[in-house]
Amino acid sequence: MAAPGPALCLFDVDGTLTAPRQKITKEMDDFLQNLRQKIKIGVVGGSDFEKVQEQLGNDVVEKYDYVFPENGLVAYKDGKLLCKQNIQSHLGEALIQDLINYCLSYIAKIKLPKKRKKI
Repeated sequence: MAAPGPALCLFDVDGTLTAPRQKITKEMDDFLQNLRQKIKIGVVGGSDFEKVQEQLGNDVVEKYDYVFPENGLVAYKDGKLLCKQNIQSHLGEALIQDLINYCLSYIAKIKLPKKRKKI
């Protein structure tokens, strides 16, 4: 049987590496840095880059091999920005406006049993 190839361990930020919306503990940070000596480490979060920095440290892109904030729409590899994507640049302004207008119109027409308090 062949030896396994290189591997990457990805960790979620909120609720896994940290308590929700909190800073990483020294113990967890030390564990990850020790693990990084043996295997590549990446962190993934739904928050924007600034919030990930707030939770994992300003040096987050230097401390981890890969950083994926915004659910992977932004990617850093080895301390450098690899790519950045957002729905507006992907679809274009005109299509985004059509989508927003459709959603708002659809929501406005929904018949809900309690849209307001009874008087």
